Amino acid sequence: MPDQAVRPAREEWFAGLYDQFRIVATYDLIGNAAYWAEQGIAGVLALGGLVSTEGTDLAFVPIEPTIEIGVSLVTKRFRVPSGAARLFLEALRESLAQEGAVGTLT
Repeated sequence: MPDQAVRPAREEWFAGLYDQFRIVATYDLIGNAAYWAEQGIAGVLALGGLVSTEGTDLAFVPIEPTIEIGVSLVTKRFRVPSGAARLFLEALRESLAQEGAVGTLT
């Protein structure tokens, strides 16, 4: 997601502190950002649960107050998903159903 799309939400949450941050990069792949954090290159602001911190020097520290955001999964229309994609979508549907998540996954 382009930085411009999430910047207003970050600015609102951090209020007057946002301009004090030195944001030098944004990322698309959490694995890369986790590597930066593990190497001591950067601190990372991310959604919880995306990376396992077990057996690493990483720690997930929740921010307060909690911020909830919507997440969208978008694919090309009329494209037949691969076997791996079908399994992923099935697991996602089951997980969403168990959690009583609002929304649709078609």
